Formats: sequence, C-alpha cells, structure tokens
Amino acid sequence: MDRQFNLADQHLARAGVNRKIAATVESFVLVPFLLRGTNLISLVLERAIQKLAVPGIAGFEPPLSLPDIHESMFWHPRHTSDQAHIWLRNRISEAAASIARVE
Repeated sequence: MDRQFNLADQHLARAGVNRKIAATVESFVLVPFLLRGTNLISLVLERAIQKLAVPGIAGFEPPLSLPDIHESMFWHPRHTSDQAHIWLRNRISEAAASIARVE
C-alpha cells in the first residue's frame, strides 16, 4: 500500500474522491504556510487549524464524514513493569489528558 494512502484517503475513495498530492511536508505546522497564495487544499486536524491560525488561510469542515482519530500507546510486555517505562507512559498520559481538558 502507498504510504501516502491513509485512513482519510479510504473514506475519500468511498465517496469517489481521489487526492492528487502536490507536496508533502515533514510537519503539519508547515501546511498553512505552504497553502497560502495557492489553490491547494489539505486535510488537517481540527486542533491544528485552531492553534495555527494564519492570515489568508480558512478552515472548513470537510463535505463528508471522516472518522475521529484515536491515539494509543503500545509497548513490549517486557517493559510493563519497568519503572522508567511506567514513568514515561504516565507523563504521556498526563500530557494527553491536559490537552483534552483545554479543548
């Protein structure tokens, strides 16, 4: 499978829409700056649009329903009781919870 073909593409394809990729970026933070002054569009997480407001770039709901994104942590079972690993998982969980509370 093409690494560019993702979950959003699967839903777009079901609606008869196929993306034409004009550019790729290393970080979603760059997207608004790449789009400004062009006729390009991009699918970006709603949270990113809210945080990265850039003059000349507008955010809109997509014309079709896309699934929510759920993030999870996975680790090898041998690390389950490792104190450093537990500490890191707890910090990640706390950071994610604090972001959710802000929204």
